[in-house]
Formats: sequence, structure tokens, C-alpha cells
Amino acid sequence: MASASETSGWIRFGRVMDALRKRLKETFAWVGDAGTSNLSADRSGWVRDAQVVDEIGAALAGLFPDADPTVVLAPQSSGFLYGPLVAQSAGVGFVGASRRRPLADSDTWSVATTPLDYAGRNMKLGFRTSLITGSDRVLIIDDWTDSGGNCSH
Repeated sequence: MASASETSGWIRFGRVMDALRKRLKETFAWVGDAGTSNLSADRSGWVRDAQVVDEIGAALAGLFPDADPTVVLAPQSSGFLYGPLVAQSAGVGFVGASRRRPLADSDTWSVATTPLDYAGRNMKLGFRTSLITGSDRVLIIDDWTDSGGNCSH
């Protein structure tokens, strides 16, 4: 059974999440060229809004209170924005999973091909193998989850 302080903390977290969810909706837009039905998600308002930037890392980390990660991993490209915010909130480091290995990097890389994403594409994501060890507890985050395909390996 949860203590009174734990229950109070979850109530406060719930209120913060409700307010943040409202700001996320207000600062999100579907955009596209006039006269076409091809729309894209525009999340740029999220990083323009100081309240969202201030709260989103803790909110995402708070979804997994028992995870006790030692590192946060997130896929390119918007994961490189939100991942460090989550890592900072959790008090751990960040590793970005890149779509392309740098040309001038002779380190060993761990690379996986994702299942089909929301647009019907397979992507290769990778990171320097030395950045994550077998003893790490990795919290994987992404701001756009349709199938979970980016991080299912």
C-alpha cells in the first residue's frame, strides 16, 4: 500500500501531467501545403514553449518510476532533443541512436534494422557499442510511437 507522501506525489504528478498534456496539444499542429491531404506532425511548438521544455523530461521519466535507468537512449532526430531532457531528469547520461554512422568513426557500432515504421520504411539505427554496457539499465524514449518499431530490438 502506498504511503500518504507517495499518494500525494502521484496526485501532484497527475496534475502536472494534465497541464503538460494540455500544453502539448496547444503547441502541436498538423501542417501541409494548401490543397493537399499530405500532412506532417509539427512538434516545433513543443521546444518553443518554455513550460513544455521545462517539464517534458520529468514527465516522460515519470511514466517509468521504477525503471531505475543508468542511461537513456533515443532515436534520431527528435529523440536527440527529448532524450537528454529525460536523462537530465533521471540523473543519468544519454546515448543517441543515429540513422547514419559517422564517416570518420572507426569505433565498433551496434546497428539494428527496425521493422516497418508508420510510413512503411525500415531504418537502421546504431550507436557506439562502448557507450552501453551489459550492466546498463536502458530507458528508451521516443516522442512518436505508432508501432514501437524504432526501438523493438
